[in-house]
Amino acid sequence: MPVKQLKTHKKSHKQKMAVIDQRKRTTNVFDCLNADRVTQSQTYQVGQYLEVFLYAENGARRPYRGIIQDCIDEEWEIKFMEKKGDAYVWPVKDDISLMPGSDISQILPPPTLIGRGKYKFIS
Repeated sequence: MPVKQLKTHKKSHKQKMAVIDQRKRTTNVFDCLNADRVTQSQTYQVGQYLEVFLYAENGARRPYRGIIQDCIDEEWEIKFMEKKGDAYVWPVKDDISLMPGSDISQILPPPTLIGRGKYKFIS
């Protein structure tokens, strides 16, 4: 008798956000006391801007910038910005992901508004 294979489907954005909401409700207070976490001798806090490097399917390493919104089960909820030319903008549809502290490459100073929703990170 042949074995039936189950089809796997990717979770929709709504389903992912429901998982994040559920994690927020079940977060242990001690996991994110004051939303601070020390990782690799670096302290991260809600509201800090940061840079994360992610790898594409072709192996290319790309930098992404965003802001820490919350700490959930020892991972950071990060709202990412889009790069438009030499500036960054907030996307129309929020791009929010959970990332471990080990994926954060550096803390950035808050960006400067350079006009009509465009921001620039000045080092």
